Amino acid sequence: ISNLKEAIHKVTGINPVEQRLIYDLRELPDVELLDDLLNIERPEVTLVRRTQQQVLWLRLAVEDWSELLNQSAEVWDDKSTVFAAVSSCGWALQYASEPLRNDKAIALAAVRQNGLALQFASSDLRGDSDLTLEAVA
Repeated sequence: ISNLKEAIHKVTGINPVEQRLIYDLRELPDVELLDDLLNIERPEVTLVRRTQQQVLWLRLAVEDWSELLNQSAEVWDDKSTVFAAVSSCGWALQYASEPLRNDKAIALAAVRQNGLALQFASSDLRGDSDLTLEAVA
């Protein structure tokens, strides 16, 4: 997918960090293989452009997630930003909105970074065996 985003950048000038590619109502992560989509006869992928605010948030999430604390509260509702932040520092999960603390992919990224971040996941996820095992691994 990251290669597809680079190709889109060459044609449109839209920087890859500004691109969100949506297929079948889900955002395609950069690490996903394009081969998975090529097995479908005519896959339709939608390009959604991130706002400059979201691009800033993503940059901060990677460079110094704690700078997100100086941004508006809505930053903690942005799934891509929160995922990047908890991947950088699992402790960032404590600031995520309740729906995102209940998102297994986000909680998993947080506990992979720091097992102690499990305490900030939703109560439902704290009882999830996959998540618990990852936290103690």
